[in-house]
Amino acid sequence: MTAYARSQGAPAPELGVPGSGVLIFVGGVLVALGLWPDLGALLIAAFLLPVAFYMHAFWKIADPQMRKMQEVHFWKNISVAGASLLVFALFAEYGDDLGLMVSGPLF
Repeated sequence: MTAYARSQGAPAPELGVPGSGVLIFVGGVLVALGLWPDLGALLIAAFLLPVAFYMHAFWKIADPQMRKMQEVHFWKNISVAGASLLVFALFAEYGDDLGLMVSGPLF
């Protein structure tokens, strides 16, 4: 993935790829286990938004088929980031009332 990130022009791919892997893993675990899921949802959004712009920059691609494929992945990442922000808002506002959390919301 580091070589692919480098080819897409991502900054510092040697650090970014492992760092983003940790970010998405920790975010997913926090949401899945209900330990500060509001923070976990923010971490997931923090992973998805830069990945969408650096790794799926469809506006830079000339080949129509590759452009469309990257556009689909771009909008998928944007929509999942939006959903994770909605999850953040849900847990931040109603976290204790939902009964889905082991700990209270961090924010």
